[in-house]
Amino acid sequence: MKRIFIFYEYFPPAFKSGGITRSISNLSQFLSNYLEVYVFTGSRDLHCEDILPVKTDTWLKIQDRVFVYYAKEKLRRKHLKEELNRIQPQVIYINGLFTPRFSFFPLLLKDQLSFPVKWVIAPRGMLQEGALAIKPLKKRIFLNLMKVLNLFENISWHATENQEKEDIARFGLEDQTIRIASNIPAITDPPCLDLPKKRMEIRLVFLALISPVKNLDTLLKILAEVPKGYLVCLDIFGPIKDSQYWEQCNLEIQKLPEFVQVNYKGEIKPEESHEVLGSYHAMSLLTKGENFGHAIFESLYVGTPVLISDKTPWRKLPESQAGWDMDLSRPMDIKDKILEIASWDKSEYLSWRKGARGFAEKFLKETDFEKQYRELFEF
Repeated sequence: MKRIFIFYEYFPPAFKSGGITRSISNLSQFLSNYLEVYVFTGSRDLHCEDILPVKTDTWLKIQDRVFVYYAKEKLRRKHLKEELNRIQPQVIYINGLFTPRFSFFPLLLKDQLSFPVKWVIAPRGMLQEGALAIKPLKKRIFLNLMKVLNLFENISWHATENQEKEDIARFGLEDQTIRIASNIPAITDPPCLDLPKKRMEIRLVFLALISPVKNLDTLLKILAEVPKGYLVCLDIFGPIKDSQYWEQCNLEIQKLPEFVQVNYKGEIKPEESHEVLGSYHAMSLLTKGENFGHAIFESLYVGTPVLISDKTPWRKLPESQAGWDMDLSRPMDIKDKILEIASWDKSEYLSWRKGARGFAEKFLKETDFEKQYRELFEF
């Protein structure tokens, strides 16, 4: 059986790092139907000093044909080279670009291995304009160094949607192979669509890493413009990735009127997200850029319409009564949409829950995941 060797900094039981970890976990399970999967990852969760509750520096079989190596920080490149030569995968799959241990250092081994192998890089949204705008100088220097060292030569690129394909090409890699293969979402039995809804009230949920790219502060500033007479609740779920940014958000929360309630609910594990998302009137994520957005899809799948930016793959949502993809340069339009949703009664609102569920089911029905990944990895 053919083998794939996957690099990424985080893997379950790590969960605080967000959607990329979920993508790789879901993909590993999917690929195990066709390949032996080897995941080389770190031994800590995001911003955690404690080691994950796993054995480190050894291969663990976590399910049939899926093996994970939780590496400590002092792993040497020589040992990594030995592991690759021992396993001899047909594909080496790098996720992300800005974690040297799991991108830069493996690529340095590209011409030192004793076997032929296909190299694939998934930027995971890190080449989007919104993502590159955060610490831009540091990222540009790092990427240019990789190009100068010819680390991107003879590489195939994995884009999860058309916009990411354009992002990769815009970076000067248009002459390389770029294939689109959608992220694979987690599927569970969806909850009941029925949800109480009163006029002039709305319960919103934000579920994402708390960092500038997720743009929570913009949502809070918009909620500050809600007029008296409405009752708005926003519950925030997600790890605090950027503490300084969270302080800025707290300053915005303090400015809100008393009829706009905001609660930070902390972190939740991935298996809890469906139940949480299904209990709100709308999920809001005015992100500056997503290459997929697991929380967006999961919200749609459980029947909760989404109020998001137009910087994600999920577009033309109003046509299916699934939600709203909004222009971030028009914040008052977003406010007006929140007030419109709040004004609905249960019967008006229910059609949008049905639309959200239908939109997600259509995506699953129309996406041939097996075909896409067979073409990407050539298995």
